[in-house]
Amino acid sequence: MKFLVIDDNAADRIQTVRTINDCFPQAEVFEVDSFESYETLLSQSPFDLLIAEYRLGWTNGLKLFLDVHQRYALPVIMLTGYGNEMLAATAIKSGITDYVAKANLDLLGPAIGQALLRQSKANDDNWQSNISHFIGGANDISNHHEMEVLLARKEAKLRAIFDNVFDGIFIVDEDGQIESTNPSIEKIFAYSVNSLIGQHIQLLIGDPDWSWCNLFSNHRPDGQGSKTLCSGLETYGLRRDGSSFPMDLTIIEINIDSRHMFVCTVHDVSKHKQAEDALRKLGSHLELAREEERARIAREIHDELGSFLTVLKMDMSWLIKQLPPDSTPCIKKTQSIIWQVGDAIQTVRRIITDLRPSILDHLGLFAAIEWHVEKFRQQSGIECLLSMPEIVAEIDEKHGMAIFRIMQEALTNAVLHAMASVVFVKISVKDGNLVMRIEDNGCGMTNEQVENSGRYGIKGMHERARYFGGELSFYGRPGQGVLLSLRMPIQSS
Repeated sequence: MKFLVIDDNAADRIQTVRTINDCFPQAEVFEVDSFESYETLLSQSPFDLLIAEYRLGWTNGLKLFLDVHQRYALPVIMLTGYGNEMLAATAIKSGITDYVAKANLDLLGPAIGQALLRQSKANDDNWQSNISHFIGGANDISNHHEMEVLLARKEAKLRAIFDNVFDGIFIVDEDGQIESTNPSIEKIFAYSVNSLIGQHIQLLIGDPDWSWCNLFSNHRPDGQGSKTLCSGLETYGLRRDGSSFPMDLTIIEINIDSRHMFVCTVHDVSKHKQAEDALRKLGSHLELAREEERARIAREIHDELGSFLTVLKMDMSWLIKQLPPDSTPCIKKTQSIIWQVGDAIQTVRRIITDLRPSILDHLGLFAAIEWHVEKFRQQSGIECLLSMPEIVAEIDEKHGMAIFRIMQEALTNAVLHAMASVVFVKISVKDGNLVMRIEDNGCGMTNEQVENSGRYGIKGMHERARYFGGELSFYGRPGQGVLLSLRMPIQSS
């Protein structure tokens, strides 16, 4: 009998050969520690049995089995220290004759005997002589059968769960090597299960900034149950065709037979992101429509109501001059009406300004910001320091309105929520981008409070900036105020 042992770990290979010699002293054992020696020995002459480690420097056990199976019909036993029950079930399902963990090396002899017995039955060649090699094999066969039944039951349970889970699940070891997957992974990434076994997790991650080495190096497993490395991490997956898609990634550490394994769950959020984008575009479109409607209403109020009140005031002024000097009650009443009309005109002007500041249309964004800051000082009593570039850049109407509304909302928040006494507004233009920084000395907020505030004003500022390709950031400092930073590309009007 000729056995071929494939293992690039010298110490493990020596122990395996010693175990084989103890059980089968007449067998010839050939050792393989590299791809070159594997090709050389396998091509020399056929072997009766092949024993292979799952994890090898140049391939893995499943791929090696497929390669051998294409050349020869000989039994293959996977002997490994890296696998688990899922890998054992996958190996046997793929056609490998048997699976033995290195921790249970005493089962290797019975496994070899059973494998040769099966092969001899299949070939129906020298049946009696082959049987003479296996003394006391009945108990070993029974143990092997029990193991197969146990593996089949556990595989059925796990597969029943895996096959009905919508999210993709795969298990990796400490080095990031994929050991098993569920069918949803095939649908999500378009890879077959067999092609992913033994591959690195990085193959499926499309984010260049994400690294398994960095993630694992920052994690120190302590062997005390499961731990979460990341939960709902927003990143990008990479399909077989090279296309990327957004996904949520969760990685949990588990311990199996004193080995640290990691269960990775992938949730494809492509449709969710598409719905978010559609809602964001709809919201931005409605905001633009709202601004246009405000401008239209402001114009109509100015042209119709404003003109009417102005003419009414002029007529009342003419009327008071026509009254006799001795008609004091009429003069006082008419003067009172003139004052009320004047108040109405001021109210109309305030409403028009709130709807659409005319200075923004006539003098541009920077003049409007300067006007609003001065108005903010007078109304709130808060000191507001403004810094703007000397050379005024021309900005188109829509971008200008978005920037003005963000500044307006930020100053309103400083009054209503920050309880600030000083606000700094700094605006600069560089490389085609307008940068606006608004900082106060109020009560401040933590970054978590800013992100989870639930305030529609903050969300509205984010959406305005995002719609025009800008970036809006908040930096909260408890007790030291909040810094708003806006960067937005500007277009000439």
